[in-house]
Amino acid sequence: SEADLLKIFCGEGDGGEKQARSIIDLLTFRTRNGVMDFPAKEKHEAFPWRYNRRESYMLRPLIRIEMDGQMNYIVSARHVVTAAENMLSRFLDGTLKVGKEQFKLINLLAERNHIKGKNFRDMVAGWLSENTALEVYDFEVKIKPHGFFKAADDKGDVDILCVDHNLKQIISIECKNTSQAKIAYEMHTEITSYIGTDAKPGMIRKHVLRDRWLKENLSQVLEKLDLKKGYTVNSIVLTKHVLPTKFLKGTDIPVYSYSEIKRGDVFALTPK
Repeated sequence: SEADLLKIFCGEGDGGEKQARSIIDLLTFRTRNGVMDFPAKEKHEAFPWRYNRRESYMLRPLIRIEMDGQMNYIVSARHVVTAAENMLSRFLDGTLKVGKEQFKLINLLAERNHIKGKNFRDMVAGWLSENTALEVYDFEVKIKPHGFFKAADDKGDVDILCVDHNLKQIISIECKNTSQAKIAYEMHTEITSYIGTDAKPGMIRKHVLRDRWLKENLSQVLEKLDLKKGYTVNSIVLTKHVLPTKFLKGTDIPVYSYSEIKRGDVFALTPK
């Protein structure tokens, strides 16, 4: 019963009944009159053909039903464990779905994504240092008025800047610790987020502009890196997982996955 469930949650902390009801509400799967009866707001969070939905049994392991005028909850111990593992995985992956009004959770997820991105960047830089003959800069290279490279305005950071002296190329790498797209809608979202649409440019646009700046200001780049003439600039976007987007729509800058780079399939790097 609801009374019994409240006693269980009230015993887990000092937040009292208000906190317990908040937790129960967060974890309760909302009853609808049929699978096609979607909520009035945020219908997309209930569409069964989408992955990682807020209105999902995997994120809401409690089922609330009314019996004999009393509110009761159906709980499967096995599913609660599975749902908990799913929530933890989604949080660590930075893809946990939360409401727009849950600012503290949004900030916590942003912090998690920052950590996740830095870990991936450090992993890639370490692999390049150990397995290639590249000269790898161990810091993010800032391009702005008072940055490593001087620019009139802030052009952002180069995640990994490295130099291949054998091939005479300066390589600018933008790292993206992506999550693997699993369904068609996620691939559609990737296209709009990374590549953009006619109405709105995607995230790759800023990397294209940064690549253009490096090439247009090659003399400054060579001087700062203490290199002679003859070097060229190549920029790539490196994702943790294969980005299906690149097979559906062309990109203005090459996009490779970490596994492709390690296999040496698509990008010439002088081996150590």
